[in-house]
Amino acid sequence: MKDNSSHTREERIKKEIRKKATAGKLNASGFRFAIVVSRFNEFITERLLQSAYEGILRLGARPDDIAIVRVPGAFEIPSAARTLALALQASATNVTIARAALGMRRR
Repeated sequence: MKDNSSHTREERIKKEIRKKATAGKLNASGFRFAIVVSRFNEFITERLLQSAYEGILRLGARPDDIAIVRVPGAFEIPSAARTLALALQASATNVTIARAALGMRRR
């Protein structure tokens, strides 16, 4: 069993680490997103879609800034993401292709 002094020392160390850590704030406001999701195995992909959508909203994006693109299966996801990126390449300032979401451009 730990005594109080070791417990408070651990807490002090944790606080020091938090103070020294450099981390940016996650902020999705001002960006547009497209979520590419497969229609195949909808029982699973629908939950993944909901989680991705809610996660982007929690980071400050507006619902109007999120588009949902449905494709037949997993094979078509990279092609749809590439097509979206190429369509916006001329005006995009931030194009990030990820497995769940595609950040399209800053407003």
